[in-house]
Amino acid sequence: MHEKGDSKILINDNRFTGLDSLSAESKAQFLTRVWYTTSHEMCLAQMVFDADGAPVDYLILDINPAYEKSLGLTRDQVINKLLTERFPNYDPSWVDKCGEAVLSGKILSTVESIPARDAFYKVEIIPLDVKDQFLIVCEDITQQKKAEDALHQAKEELKEALILAEQKTAELDAAFEAVPDGLTVYDKNSNIIYMNDTIKKFYKRFEENLGDYFTGNQQIRMERLKISYPDGRPLIPEDTPLYRAINYGETVKDYVTLAQIGDDNEIYSSGSCAPIRNNLGEIIGAVMLHYDITKRIELEKETEQLIEKLRRADQNKNVFINMLSHELRNPLASIMTSLEFLEQALPGGEEIRNSYGDSQTSM
Repeated sequence: MHEKGDSKILINDNRFTGLDSLSAESKAQFLTRVWYTTSHEMCLAQMVFDADGAPVDYLILDINPAYEKSLGLTRDQVINKLLTERFPNYDPSWVDKCGEAVLSGKILSTVESIPARDAFYKVEIIPLDVKDQFLIVCEDITQQKKAEDALHQAKEELKEALILAEQKTAELDAAFEAVPDGLTVYDKNSNIIYMNDTIKKFYKRFEENLGDYFTGNQQIRMERLKISYPDGRPLIPEDTPLYRAINYGETVKDYVTLAQIGDDNEIYSSGSCAPIRNNLGEIIGAVMLHYDITKRIELEKETEQLIEKLRRADQNKNVFINMLSHELRNPLASIMTSLEFLEQALPGGEEIRNSYGDSQTSM
C-alpha cells in the first residue's frame, strides 16, 4: 500500500499487463464503451472478392454513433448493405485501399478528402483476425487540414512576396545607383540605412574611412562633418531639412550647407529632403538628395573676387584721370595768363586773343 496525502492506493500482486490480461467480458465492456463513446467514426466491414480473388466491394456490418452522426443516417439504414449499394458514388480507389489492408494483414493509414462535405479525414484501415473483416476508424481533421493548407498557402504567398520584394529591392537599388546625385535614406530616428555610391564616392575624395562620419545620430554626424551654414554660422539639427521632414512632414528643397572633411576640405551641398510614409500615412523615415555645388560656390567666389578687382581698378582709373587732369590744368593756366598779356602788349594782339579764345573752346 502506498500513501499520498489522505489518499490510499491499493496494489495487489497481479499487476495489469495490458488488454490481454482482461477477461473476455472485460474486453467486451471496454470495446463496447470505446465504440459508443469515442468521437472517432468507426465502421465494421467485411471484404468482398470476385472470382479471381480481387477486392471489389465490402459489406457494412456495423457503424458507431459518431459515424451515424457524420453520415446523417441511422445504423439500420446502413448495416448489412454493400458499399456500392448504399453509396453508389464512392471512389473506386477506396475499395482498393481496403483490399490492400485486408490482403496484407497490415494497418493502412491515409488521409481522405470528401468534397461533398468539404471535409478531410485521417483514416486507419485495420485488418481483424476474423476472416476478411476489417475496421475503419476515421478522425475528422478538417480544421487541422484547412489550417495546414492555409499555413502552406501563407508560406507560398510569403515566399512569392519575398521574391517580389527582392526584385523590387534590386530594381530600387539600381534606380538609386543610377541617380547622378548623392542619395541617402534615413529611418524615423534619423539613422542612415542606405547611401548610394555617388555620395560615397563624393566623400571618399577626401576621406577613405567613411564609417566614422556616418554612424551615430544626426547631432553626432553634424559635429563630425562640421555642418554649418554656407557663411560658417553654426547649424543646429532642428533647422535641417532632415529634422523638418521627419518631425513635421515637410518637403524641403535646395537647402545649402557647408561640411568640412579634415582641416582643408570644404564641401558645399544643396539638399532636398522629403518624408517617407507607410500605408497609414505615418512618417517612417526620410529620403534626401545631395547636390555637390562645391565647384559652383568656388566659381561664384572667384567671380566675386574678379568683380571686386574690377571695381577697384575702375576706382583707381578715375583717381588717375582726376589727378592727370589736375596736373595738366596747372601749366595751361600759366600759358593762358601769358597769352592775355601778349594780347594787350603786342601788335596783332587781336589775332592772338582770337587764337586764345579758340584754345579755350577746344579745352
